[in-house]
Amino acid sequence: MAYNGKQRAFLVDTLALVRKLEKEGFESKHAEAITDAVTQVLSDSLENVAQLYVSNGEMQKIQMSIEADISKFKSQVNSSQVLAGFFFCKNEF
Repeated sequence: MAYNGKQRAFLVDTLALVRKLEKEGFESKHAEAITDAVTQVLSDSLENVAQLYVSNGEMQKIQMSIEADISKFKSQVNSSQVLAGFFFCKNEF
Protein backbone atom coordinates (compact mmCIF):
# COMPACT_ATOMS: atom_id res chain seq x y z
CA MET A 1 0.00 0.00 0.00
CA ALA A 2 1.27 3.45 -0.82
CA TYR A 3 0.22 6.87 0.38
CA ASN A 4 0.30 10.14 -1.42
CA GLY A 5 0.96 13.45 0.35
CA LYS A 6 -2.57 13.68 1.77
CA GLN A 7 -2.63 10.10 3.04
CA ARG A 8 -5.00 8.83 0.36
CA ALA A 9 -4.22 5.11 0.22
CA PHE A 10 -3.98 3.00 -2.89
CA LEU A 11 -2.67 -0.50 -3.40
CA VAL A 12 0.48 -1.15 -5.40
CA ASP A 13 2.42 -4.37 -5.14
CA THR A 14 5.79 -2.70 -5.51
CA LEU A 15 7.76 -5.85 -4.69
CA ALA A 16 5.97 -7.78 -7.44
CA LEU A 17 6.68 -4.96 -9.90
CA VAL A 18 10.37 -4.87 -8.95
CA ARG A 19 10.63 -8.65 -9.29
CA LYS A 20 8.90 -8.58 -12.69
CA LEU A 21 11.27 -5.89 -13.95
CA GLU A 22 14.26 -7.83 -12.64
CA LYS A 23 12.94 -10.95 -14.39
CA GLU A 24 12.78 -8.92 -17.60
CA GLY A 25 16.46 -8.04 -17.26
CA PHE A 26 16.53 -4.77 -15.30
CA GLU A 27 19.14 -4.36 -12.59
CA SER A 28 17.69 -4.20 -9.10
CA LYS A 29 18.41 -0.49 -8.62
CA HIS A 30 16.80 0.34 -11.98
CA ALA A 31 13.76 -1.82 -11.22
CA GLU A 32 13.35 -0.04 -7.88
CA ALA A 33 13.72 3.39 -9.49
CA ILE A 34 11.12 2.56 -12.13
CA THR A 35 8.78 1.24 -9.44
CA ASP A 36 9.22 4.43 -7.41
CA ALA A 37 8.46 6.53 -10.49
CA VAL A 38 5.36 4.50 -11.37
CA THR A 39 4.13 4.73 -7.77
CA GLN A 40 4.60 8.52 -7.80
CA VAL A 41 2.74 8.86 -11.09
CA LEU A 42 -0.14 6.79 -9.72
CA SER A 43 -0.21 8.90 -6.57
CA ASP A 44 -0.25 12.16 -8.53
CA SER A 45 -2.96 10.86 -10.87
CA LEU A 46 -5.11 9.74 -7.96
CA GLU A 47 -4.80 13.15 -6.34
CA ASN A 48 -5.72 14.90 -9.61
CA VAL A 49 -8.81 12.73 -10.01
CA ALA A 50 -9.78 13.27 -6.36
CA GLN A 51 -9.67 17.06 -6.87
CA LEU A 52 -12.29 16.78 -9.62
CA TYR A 53 -14.93 15.46 -7.24
CA VAL A 54 -16.93 17.28 -4.58
CA SER A 55 -18.08 15.48 -1.46
CA ASN A 56 -21.80 15.12 -0.74
CA GLY A 57 -21.43 17.45 2.25
CA GLU A 58 -19.80 20.15 0.13
CA MET A 59 -22.45 19.72 -2.55
CA GLN A 60 -25.23 20.13 0.04
CA LYS A 61 -23.61 23.34 1.35
CA ILE A 62 -23.39 24.71 -2.19
CA GLN A 63 -27.01 23.75 -2.88
CA MET A 64 -28.22 25.42 0.34
CA SER A 65 -26.29 28.58 -0.52
CA ILE A 66 -27.78 28.67 -4.02
CA GLU A 67 -31.28 28.09 -2.66
CA ALA A 68 -30.81 30.92 -0.14
CA ASP A 69 -29.60 33.24 -2.93
CA ILE A 70 -32.61 32.34 -5.08
CA SER A 71 -34.97 32.95 -2.18
CA LYS A 72 -33.37 36.34 -1.50
CA PHE A 73 -33.62 37.23 -5.19
CA LYS A 74 -37.29 36.26 -5.31
CA SER A 75 -37.95 38.40 -2.27
CA GLN A 76 -36.22 41.38 -3.88
CA VAL A 77 -38.20 40.90 -7.09
CA ASN A 78 -41.46 40.73 -5.14
CA SER A 79 -40.55 43.89 -3.20
CA SER A 80 -39.74 45.67 -6.45
CA GLN A 81 -43.07 44.63 -7.94
CA VAL A 82 -44.97 45.84 -4.89
CA LEU A 83 -43.19 49.20 -5.02
CA ALA A 84 -43.76 49.49 -8.76
CA GLY A 85 -47.44 48.69 -8.27
CA PHE A 86 -47.69 51.28 -5.49
CA PHE A 87 -46.10 54.00 -7.61
CA PHE A 88 -48.19 53.05 -10.63
CA CYS A 89 -51.42 53.21 -8.62
CA LYS A 90 -50.37 56.50 -6.98
CA ASN A 91 -49.78 58.12 -10.37
CA GLU A 92 -53.20 56.98 -11.60
CA PHE A 93 -54.97 59.20 -9.10
